[in-house]
Amino acid sequence: MREIKVYILLFWLSFTAVRSQQDVSPPRILNGEQLLVNGGPVTLTCEGHGLLIWTYKYQDCHYDMGKQTQMSKTDGSYRSQLTLNDHNRQGHYHCHYNNTSLSDPGASVSTYVYIFSDKERFAQMDPDLCQDSRITGNVGGQVVLDCRPTQPNLTVVVEHGEEEIHRGPLEDPRAGYELRNLTEDSSGKYRCSVHNFSKVFEVEVQGTLKPPKLGIIKNTFPVVGYSMHLFCQIPNNKFQSEPAFKWIRFNKDNRTFQTLPEHYRVQSDMYYTSYRLVLNVALEDSGTYECTVRTEGQPPLQTAMYISIKESGDPFLKVSPVTQNITLRVWDQLVWKLEVESFPPFPIIETSSKFDVTQDEDGTTELKKYPLTPSDFGEHTVNLSTRSHSLGVKTAQVHLYLKVKSKTKLNITRINAIERPNSTVTIGCTAIGYPMESITWHHQSCPNGEPCLQPFSDLKCSQITYAVHKENHHSSECSFVATESARIRCRSGEKTKSADIMVSEFAEPLSFMYNGNCTMVYQSTTSYCTVKETDSFTLTCAASKFRFDSVELRFSPTDKGVFDEDFKEIGTFDSSHHNHISTFDVATASRRHQGRYDCIGDVDISSRGIIPSDNRVNERTRTIYLDVLKERRNMLPKDYRKVEMVGDAFTFDCSYFGPPPEDIIWTKDGQPLPGNFGEFRENNQTMTIPHLDPTIHTGHYVCERGGKLKKTKEVG
Repeated sequence: MREIKVYILLFWLSFTAVRSQQDVSPPRILNGEQLLVNGGPVTLTCEGHGLLIWTYKYQDCHYDMGKQTQMSKTDGSYRSQLTLNDHNRQGHYHCHYNNTSLSDPGASVSTYVYIFSDKERFAQMDPDLCQDSRITGNVGGQVVLDCRPTQPNLTVVVEHGEEEIHRGPLEDPRAGYELRNLTEDSSGKYRCSVHNFSKVFEVEVQGTLKPPKLGIIKNTFPVVGYSMHLFCQIPNNKFQSEPAFKWIRFNKDNRTFQTLPEHYRVQSDMYYTSYRLVLNVALEDSGTYECTVRTEGQPPLQTAMYISIKESGDPFLKVSPVTQNITLRVWDQLVWKLEVESFPPFPIIETSSKFDVTQDEDGTTELKKYPLTPSDFGEHTVNLSTRSHSLGVKTAQVHLYLKVKSKTKLNITRINAIERPNSTVTIGCTAIGYPMESITWHHQSCPNGEPCLQPFSDLKCSQITYAVHKENHHSSECSFVATESARIRCRSGEKTKSADIMVSEFAEPLSFMYNGNCTMVYQSTTSYCTVKETDSFTLTCAASKFRFDSVELRFSPTDKGVFDEDFKEIGTFDSSHHNHISTFDVATASRRHQGRYDCIGDVDISSRGIIPSDNRVNERTRTIYLDVLKERRNMLPKDYRKVEMVGDAFTFDCSYFGPPPEDIIWTKDGQPLPGNFGEFRENNQTMTIPHLDPTIHTGHYVCERGGKLKKTKEVG
């Protein structure tokens, strides 16, 4: 008996403790507004009337229970302290009574704590995965976008669609961005951004549910014998499932309901629309038509309208726009749209011009014409009339004022060319389009490379070639003698195209000129020239401004055919209207002027954005090898005789100052040497016989260069 009393007492005490705990006020956090800054520790203190537990809510919605808690009891109140530092995680911290739910407002309280450092390397959005990206609110209410940054002072950008609605730190960065006083226009896509990090939300604002729109499509009529098309339309709510439509007709005469089938449905970004077609309307189709729309999670919405079927209708005709101005170009397509409402539908259309006419059931009428020609310019009239003569004819008239511009494209075959004085230039001009107007030639004088300020005058072409290639494609070529720089222009109708013809002695993009004697030229980029000692000479290096940005003249001295690798820049730089020029004048030539001279055209890659390719190397450098002679000569050193020993090696040197020639010919006693006679090297400039044989190698040897320069040697 004593044991039973003890059990009852224990049960009553535990029941009383639980009951008293449930009756007390909820816990409170004493310092919930504190933030953890610069990694320093902060202690959260929670006070209540029972055993308290701290719970941290992770960003993936899991929970961590009872971390770093210290419990104390003072004057009947319980206190739990949680110390946080930079090892903890930022987020929601809940203080609640033991064995209670976090969702119980009477037993739980929470705060959001920042844990960050001002020296954080990365600042971004706090990726809280617990909040759904789709948020629902009510008209007049508010919702919160979880736009919390990892630091409270960061600039947060909030956008609604394409419109920026906030830029700067958040008012309460622990909560996010609050949308207040919601309206139906508040629905849509929102984006929160911090630097390059962003989060996107879809917000749906639910207002007063509106019934669907019910009506009759224009140009369909509740008249016996015609067609009547009904539509039922509601907005497309992308947050909800596709709605279900139901059509019902109530006949008040016999008081019956009839379920009608839906013929087809159209979904757009804005609306769901259901269509009910009544073909060959009869009197018994009169009644009240009701459309009911059902969407998952929403009450049904319905709209009804009474339709009375008539035996006949009153004719009418409405057209818009009545007048219209359109400007197009030749060869374009004209599309003239009219909105027509009429009874009977499909009126008769008569036009003053030939158009392709199409009419849709909804009254959209298109008049098309292709291609347009200049003759289409002007006013066009369209007369419309209803088809029912028994009911009376209704008429309407609309006007189109069409302006047709010429559509000609000109191309000129030469642009910014450089020509030598009195050279014949041929320039072409091609015209494509309509109308086919003649091509004429004009020129504007630009004397001495000055700006072209003179008026245009007719260009005297020595020869004109005209050709028609297609119906809308013709061309003209003009040949003329270029005596001075000019701007050449071709004209066809209102279109013009111009090209500048520069006349200069330096017609090539890069020119190297010498006023002395040059004996041979190699590959058109290198010249071999001579000058007599004490004579004067001039080297002129010119680079076209159309191709190059500057020009340099460089010199490398030579001694016995060996060039100095250290090039020196020489010459006096000048600039004309067409060219960059560097000139080197020497009053008295001497052996120190002998060597290699390079004319180099430079391109400023940074300004032009191009790098010369390998196939443009020859356009960037011209070279002259200059030999200073004591007396003018075109022959190599005089013949000489030499006796060699049997079995010795013998080398015959035919090298000479300048670049190696391509056509050295060797002979012995007037006969060409066979290829296996000796060892030929350096482009045949040297011949070596390893072992002399008197019976074979004794004789008179000659090397001949280019058919002009010779060198002989007697070998015995």
